[in-house]
Amino acid sequence: MKKDKNPSADATELRRRAEERLRADAAKGASAGAEAETQRFVHELQVHQTELEMQNEELQRSRAEVETWLERYTELYDFAPVGYLTLGRDGTIRLVNLTGASLLGVKRAQLHGRRFGVFVAEPDRPAFNAFLEKVFTSQAKEVCVVALLKEGSGPITVHVTATVSQDGQECCVVLADITERKHAEAETKRLASFPMLNPRPIIEADVAGHVHFCNPVAEQMFPDLYQRGVGHPWLSDWEAVLRTLREGVAKSISREVHFDEKWYHQTIHFVDDGKRVRIYGADITARKKVEEALQKAYVEIEQQVEKRTAELRSALAEIKALKDQLEAENIYFRQEEKMKHRLDHIIGQSDGLKYVLYRAEQVAPTNTTVLVLGETGTGKELIAAAIHNMSPRKDRPMITVNCAALPANLIESELFGRKKGAFTGADTRQVGRFEIANGSTLCLDEIGELPLEVQAKLLRVIQHNEFERLGSSRTIKVDTRIVATTNRNLEEEVRKGRFCGLQTNWRFHPLPCHPP
Repeated sequence: MKKDKNPSADATELRRRAEERLRADAAKGASAGAEAETQRFVHELQVHQTELEMQNEELQRSRAEVETWLERYTELYDFAPVGYLTLGRDGTIRLVNLTGASLLGVKRAQLHGRRFGVFVAEPDRPAFNAFLEKVFTSQAKEVCVVALLKEGSGPITVHVTATVSQDGQECCVVLADITERKHAEAETKRLASFPMLNPRPIIEADVAGHVHFCNPVAEQMFPDLYQRGVGHPWLSDWEAVLRTLREGVAKSISREVHFDEKWYHQTIHFVDDGKRVRIYGADITARKKVEEALQKAYVEIEQQVEKRTAELRSALAEIKALKDQLEAENIYFRQEEKMKHRLDHIIGQSDGLKYVLYRAEQVAPTNTTVLVLGETGTGKELIAAAIHNMSPRKDRPMITVNCAALPANLIESELFGRKKGAFTGADTRQVGRFEIANGSTLCLDEIGELPLEVQAKLLRVIQHNEFERLGSSRTIKVDTRIVATTNRNLEEEVRKGRFCGLQTNWRFHPLPCHPP
């Protein structure tokens, strides 16, 4: 219905038309003899009457037009394909069309005064409340998608468009049902992502563990999968899988499972908004066998490497020990060479000298400990060297230790060696004379000068052929022959408590350098 742009102009036009009709009627039946005043008064009444009649006709036409438009508006409003609601600031429903009431599953008369938020699904309710608050705050059109709890049926998904009214106290909401579209999108996505021709097994199950889909490969590999569901070994620990996915520990689970003498790799994740679980599988039995073979070979190689490394370390340790021993032997080499030359010049025909050499020749081939007695300057070291040179150990140099020339606090480390840091000033490891003389002869010159505490350790070496370096607890085994010399009367020293040698199982072979 169109509205007049100028009401006063319309009224003037209406009066003009009424006057023309009156004059026409008056021309036909008016009495020429009526009085002028009466005619004017009657004329005015008739004009007003005509005006009212014409206004009434106009109002009738306007009313008919308004009713036509109202009927059309009502039809458009109530039977529109979308739901129309008017909500207050607190979310109370003030107006709703029939489509909106149908979307909510409630009669329109029962919706007035109810909060729209109660129809929003619980997971979306906080988001919708924030959306409604944003609509009134921004004073602009806002949109969102929520799930509605339609009474008498399942939830539906709607697209919401909201606009604030001019007074800011209400908002107009348009609801468009997109449930079918969402289902179609999900189904399209599911079908598009479900590779029926994939050469590997693929399975879909709901959260209860019931299998709904599987590709032909899965059906062929696991023919009882539909019946057994999560009871099948391929879908074991179902609750743990769901818990891991729901807690968001990982978006997907990647793992290996073993059953029926085969290995499978699985990739598991949610689909269809968490309503279903999809499992992608792959038979990796051949790969696992190769990996196991490689692992076995690797372990064997590692063992071989460890064995060879241990052997190499042992060889290096032995080489180092031999190197240390050679370095120590070189210290005595020239001295021993001199001794050999001196042995070549032992000249004498006395019975005493012949007796000493005879006894040396007797004891030399044995492995027994020998004690050479004699005064200072009688050549005890020459006899010790002679015994060594006539023994099976002659190919290695004899090591000599002058017990009288070494301080008491150093004699032990010289004999047995020391570990680095064994005492203050021990900055390096030292190999002892016993270790250097391993496989050879050790001459302890002037053994009677040894301190008593060193004598006790010396006895252990003679009895058990083993000792420990200073500062170390590792026992070292040696094969060292001892030839000792002294100018003291050891039996007298034993009686006085200054020597403990005769209290052991030493086998004494006194070899005086003069006739007995």
